[in-house]
Amino acid sequence: MGKDQMMKSMLQGKVNMTPRGFVADLLTPQQFADCYELFFDKIFEISSTDISGIEGYGEFRDDCQTEYKTCEEFLIHTFDDDREGYWYHWREMFDTTVLEREFFEKYFGEMKARIDYCEGHRYLVNN
Repeated sequence: MGKDQMMKSMLQGKVNMTPRGFVADLLTPQQFADCYELFFDKIFEISSTDISGIEGYGEFRDDCQTEYKTCEEFLIHTFDDDREGYWYHWREMFDTTVLEREFFEKYFGEMKARIDYCEGHRYLVNN
């Protein structure tokens, strides 16, 4: 079973992945403002899914396993400089976007300092 099929089976009957009657990409900003609570309701429904049978942290690989054993590993390695895929060379954004290095470093340091409070608390999230 692929990771997409695994996610669908975990959420089947519990969460309709698209709020009925809406296609998010087609909404105007005003239309989204009028119904954004529906999207957040879905996120909370997803996060209440029982994942006790799944170990680890991070995105599901194609083999439906997670990459990291601990929350700390997930947090620290997500922001490694040599990450492949989506995060590859992400630090270049400090030079090419409005992302400020000092802002990131300050709050990344605070997240690392508080990681012990998060360890063991796991939730299914999507995007």
